[in-house]
Amino acid sequence: MIKRYPKKSSIRRVIKEHLTAKDSKDFLKERGILVHCVKKSDLSKIGGDFYFNKSDFIDLKKRMDVDHNFKKSGRITLPKSQREEFQDSLISLNNKVINEADNTKISVSRDTQGNTNILLTYDEYKPSLIDLLDRTTRQVEINLNTIDEQDKFGIDFNMQSSNDYKKVKELVKYMSSTDEEVQFEFEEISLSKLTKTGRIKLFEDFFKKDNSPWELIEIRKLKVKRDKKEANIEGNQLQGINSAILDGDNLSENEFVKSTIDKGFYFSMASMRLDHMSQPTFIDLVIDFKSRPEMCEVKIANSGSYEEDEETSEMKEVKSVLDSIEQDNLLVEFKNTLYEVFIELTDEDITPVEMIPNNN
Repeated sequence: MIKRYPKKSSIRRVIKEHLTAKDSKDFLKERGILVHCVKKSDLSKIGGDFYFNKSDFIDLKKRMDVDHNFKKSGRITLPKSQREEFQDSLISLNNKVINEADNTKISVSRDTQGNTNILLTYDEYKPSLIDLLDRTTRQVEINLNTIDEQDKFGIDFNMQSSNDYKKVKELVKYMSSTDEEVQFEFEEISLSKLTKTGRIKLFEDFFKKDNSPWELIEIRKLKVKRDKKEANIEGNQLQGINSAILDGDNLSENEFVKSTIDKGFYFSMASMRLDHMSQPTFIDLVIDFKSRPEMCEVKIANSGSYEEDEETSEMKEVKSVLDSIEQDNLLVEFKNTLYEVFIELTDEDITPVEMIPNNN
């Protein structure tokens, strides 16, 4: 929301410090302003000299290079056989407050294609410099998506904080406790449902999956965890794991990974660089199993394109935020692949799958 008309100095600062050169040029070009300069400082001076309307500033704000423009996504699954009952149960809760303490409420509608649109809202309170507490109404969009070749469907949602995830969990637990006719079989991907070897294999098998048209180029970050202790894998160890994965070797034969398993550690997070096979674009995908609260978070942490530097003729990365719908589609595909690997491993380990408890 834009509450007041921004000053020219603010516009210049946004273009110089919070937008890529490409996004700045695209923003100006869409408004009939063609610029021929390379430096962001020159772009900022030009952009600050024009007057824009409210919709222009809202668009500018969306393009800003800030974390909340890169989406973090979560998923809870249900059997496909329970989809209709789940949708009917949701519709019965339409506009109903399920938690009066923070005004948690859901709005449900169906479009002409029969898709169910779900919006969860709640009030979040944070300390304020002026008032004792600031109240912000937060929104969480929830979508229902098919998981290819599985007898499940995904309850997918984007989140800006762990509170959004907690609220979705609160919703499904509320539905479990209030619908007496259906016993919903909610399920989540969790490392606790795998052996320590299986937790490493989950990442290894995901690395090796075909995610066309995206191709794994590099594992940029890895975290190992044991109980409450967590550490980053760096230097030669990370390089060795990269070499093993890209060469198609079995990670369990890697000396460092062997010692990791022997000491009771397992992988808990991976950040991957993926390049598009036919376009000069890239994304950094992160799979992160968090513990407070326990959840699997899949996100796009970075994206952009490779372009030739006009001064050095070398290829450089130009950062830009993917379109919101494109991010959603990619995240659903990657979560489908992760779920497929997870199911394969639980079947191998013959590990019982824990359900979200019914609070009856």
